[in-house]
Amino acid sequence: MFLDEDKKQQIKKELYDYIDTKCIFRCDPQIRYVDGIEKGQLPTKHPSKNHMTYQFYLRNLTHNPIMLTHISAIFLDDLLTKIKNKEENSHFQLCGLATNSISLMTAIQMCALKLNINVNAFTIRKERKSYGLFNLIDGMPTEAPVIVVDDLINSGNSVSKCLEVCRYEFGLIPSKNTYSIIKMKSNINKFNYNDNLISINSIFTKDEFDYAYDPDKYWLPDDCDKSINKRPEYQQGILY
Repeated sequence: MFLDEDKKQQIKKELYDYIDTKCIFRCDPQIRYVDGIEKGQLPTKHPSKNHMTYQFYLRNLTHNPIMLTHISAIFLDDLLTKIKNKEENSHFQLCGLATNSISLMTAIQMCALKLNINVNAFTIRKERKSYGLFNLIDGMPTEAPVIVVDDLINSGNSVSKCLEVCRYEFGLIPSKNTYSIIKMKSNINKFNYNDNLISINSIFTKDEFDYAYDPDKYWLPDDCDKSINKRPEYQQGILY
């Protein structure tokens, strides 16, 4: 453990404020939001998005170097505490789905390196490459237990997918822990994977935030506001 409690609470407060103001899109109830508009028709792939009331955009957080430094410090502090308490194997490596976890894992690796700890990491692709090496994994996994890192954890399906690939491709075993920034279901602290009980370690739960519409916290980039057709290509029904 390298963070004292006061420092940890200060970091969490900064993260909370940043997420609250810059990473939660609270929908204006007077506007109908539509994703993937095509000329003359509404989208059918995700019809529920037409009536969404809020959405987390955590890439606003994970693309910010200061916030990433805060997240990696909290994650690593928790990990090293568990190792000290022998709750976790002293050897571990990080894994996550491509794009979602790359910045998080890189930040944790850099934070660990400052403590002279070399942490391996690799990503799972959404599908196997259809050319070149036909790889499903980017990086070089070791034999260490796998800790899955993600921005959000909902049902645990994304964690299970990563662990399934690790198991069948390399025969790797899961760690006792997985890490996320936000846990969407506050009453779920563990899940079972292949007879392994895995703890969900999150900095926040969804219910800690107020995601009701608030004009003072409303934000939407001008070029994304399709509801009033600010971009000429949306007016014409041409996206590309």
